[in-house]
Amino acid sequence: MAIMQKMYGVIDETGLSLLSPRAIDEGPFRSLAGAFEAASEMAEGGREQCSIVLCRFSERHECWVEVVGGGVIEIDCRDAGGLVEEEDEDEA
Repeated sequence: MAIMQKMYGVIDETGLSLLSPRAIDEGPFRSLAGAFEAASEMAEGGREQCSIVLCRFSERHECWVEVVGGGVIEIDCRDAGGLVEEEDEDEA
């Protein structure tokens, strides 16, 4: 039996979705670090909330979808000013 590598995806949670499984918005990524980088870019782009999920390719839907019950890291991006580098005060 082959061991499958975990794949991660990022879902924009700003809007409500009643679909299951949900298609991922960014990814797939082989590392959790890659998914966190994409999530931070989504926050910088103005998203209010996103989730990092385990994902798999669905032949039925022909896209990458979340693994239902596979674990979720929820990220609240509101007031995420700390993600954006501030200019040095010395330069002003």
